[in-house]
Amino acid sequence: VRALLPSVFEQIERAIERRISLDGRTGRLGFDSLCNLFYPRCPLSSLDLLGHTILFLPSSLHELSAQLTFYRRCRRQRPDTAACVLLPAYSQRKAAALLSGMRRVLRFESGTALFNGVDVAGVPVPLSGSAYAVDVWYESPAPHPDGSAVCFEPVLGTLLSSAETAPTGNRVPVVQVDLGGRSLNALVDTGASDDFISSAEVNALGLSPQSSEWSQVTLADGGKHPILGRITLSLGVGPLRITTQPYVLQELTDAATYILGSSTLRQYGASIDMESATLRLRKGTLSCKVPFVSFASVGPEGGRSEAEPVVNFALAAMQKRTEPKSVGRKEANRMIRKGAHALLVRPGLHLNAATTSTSVDPEVEALLQGYADVFRDVPGLPPMRPVDHTIPLVPGAQPVSRPMYRLSPLELDEVKRQVTDLLAKGMIRPSTSPYSAPILFVGKKDGTLRMCIDYRGLNATTVKNRYPLPRVDDLLDKLKGSAYFSSIDLQQGYNQIRIDASDIPKTAFRTPFGHFEYTVLSFGLTNAPATFQAVMDRMFRPYIDRFVVCYLDDILVYSKTREEHLEHLKLVLEVLRREQMFAKRAKCFWAQPQVEYLGHIVSATGVKMDPRKVAVVRDWPAPQNLQELRKFLGLTNYFRKFIKQYSVLAAPLTNLTRKGAFISLESWTSECQQAFEELKRVVADDITLAFPDHSLPFLVELFSDASIYGSGAVLLQEGRPIAFTSKKFSGAETRYTTGEQELLAV
Repeated sequence: VRALLPSVFEQIERAIERRISLDGRTGRLGFDSLCNLFYPRCPLSSLDLLGHTILFLPSSLHELSAQLTFYRRCRRQRPDTAACVLLPAYSQRKAAALLSGMRRVLRFESGTALFNGVDVAGVPVPLSGSAYAVDVWYESPAPHPDGSAVCFEPVLGTLLSSAETAPTGNRVPVVQVDLGGRSLNALVDTGASDDFISSAEVNALGLSPQSSEWSQVTLADGGKHPILGRITLSLGVGPLRITTQPYVLQELTDAATYILGSSTLRQYGASIDMESATLRLRKGTLSCKVPFVSFASVGPEGGRSEAEPVVNFALAAMQKRTEPKSVGRKEANRMIRKGAHALLVRPGLHLNAATTSTSVDPEVEALLQGYADVFRDVPGLPPMRPVDHTIPLVPGAQPVSRPMYRLSPLELDEVKRQVTDLLAKGMIRPSTSPYSAPILFVGKKDGTLRMCIDYRGLNATTVKNRYPLPRVDDLLDKLKGSAYFSSIDLQQGYNQIRIDASDIPKTAFRTPFGHFEYTVLSFGLTNAPATFQAVMDRMFRPYIDRFVVCYLDDILVYSKTREEHLEHLKLVLEVLRREQMFAKRAKCFWAQPQVEYLGHIVSATGVKMDPRKVAVVRDWPAPQNLQELRKFLGLTNYFRKFIKQYSVLAAPLTNLTRKGAFISLESWTSECQQAFEELKRVVADDITLAFPDHSLPFLVELFSDASIYGSGAVLLQEGRPIAFTSKKFSGAETRYTTGEQELLAV
């Protein structure tokens, strides 16, 4: 793991007489990047290289080929795009064709110190000089025929409201910004080269535009529009103040009077999240997340544009799509054994709760900025704690070693990236242990891959830790009377706990790139949840059940008043700082009237089912086999307390799970189909359960009704349902009298 020396970086910039604007040679998460913009060896096709000067340090000729192929594609669009490549001198002949059009501008002789290394704690350490000479190759921006540097007149990605004709369906997000104390709607237009503002807004501020180097702007349809000038402004986006230089136009779209273009978005590290409908900006160490207030359909018929409320398009798509037949892991393995090299995977839609707000109270934001260190990336090895993970083995247990699984090309790239990152942080280390487990991948909610180790062999010989995990319904019952909620999600939660030194060799795993062992807790270890819950309980013991509940790495802070909530948040953040535990800011929600927690939506009025899971149940296709049926029943059973007489409704389906009952599709009767559709219907009902109030006497109304399958009941308090319960009759109970069956519910 190497990091280029800053002094070497400066030498390269002096040699090319140009600032490098995008660092394309960092192999980790960018902490060693020498530019504001970088890429951590992600697929180049996801990057915007247009107009940048990029530094490449390829690890192979294959990687160099991919980098320069994409770079030249971008250069054809923007000839002012330039590139700089560091390459060992001995590979010059093999790379000659790839370096066509580039010139050598600098050579570092063998023995020159070019890099820092990174030790197991993630601390830079000096490396000895390079064992070979390294050349710097450079392609400068293309000049105009008259010899001047290439410049491009501004481009506007949207059509102006005065355009005569325009295509339909181009939807652009709109955010609110502050300009001189006035609130404006701003289009977030990645297709615009620069920022733009309407002359009406400039006149309202009493400002005069300065002359512009350009007299016109190119519109999305190729038309032209006159530029009245340019102006420098201080723009408020959320809590951040940013400096912009928009071009002044006579008018913009009807939906907005300001356009945030790619130059500003790039300068402030913008990321647009269409799933959560937010724009994130960074300024130094500060960052903010601003919600979309609407979407603009720019350029509909007649050239007009209108703002529309933000809707959850992913949810709409989920409601309309037809589920294709899925391929399970066993079927995929069978196909691979028969020679399949590629499997088509349909990415899942992962939705945020549509009713959860993402805006942050200014006072809460100020508090969070005071604890910014809690939200930085996990820097390396966590500290030793009173509770570390141990792996006790049953007497006579022998080391377990299993062969590697076959991985897809995408997974191989992910293994290399994650292993490199974990090595740099000291979370894994090279191993010579007799233990060895294979790796596999599971998808995360954000669509990325989580590397897991298949420790089933080790787990079979491990003495089980019976430390209890809390019951979800018990945790939710604690929230009675609360009006403010904050959910905190720890980043790489397991990786923030150490493994006892004597047990580290037992965690060894195999990869195509070597044999390694974990120094921190890893997914897949049988006692990992017990250890993690014990750590969380110890950390928050003074506050648990007062204003904090924890289920593994999901922390919920709840309070009755806003002032009380601010104080509670401060106490919780102080614990995280003291314990050196780090949270993922992007996955946290602060001081909200309702939040998603453990698959439920909680608010002052009670608890209800997560709309995402409701959508999954509602769109579930009829099961084709026993495995699919069990998956469906497993999901609906999680919400049985919301469903009146769940056991009765599901009885025809649960009967099919008996051994030999679901032999073929002929076993799926009309009664089963009716029960299946009815379960989906009742799950879709928007039922909110009240929190039980244990400080008051319970005024319980208990009723039950019976059927041929079972009986059910509902627990009420002051006329509101607290929970539904039901019981399926056994063989003997089906022969009870009606009165006896109804009494079973009691």
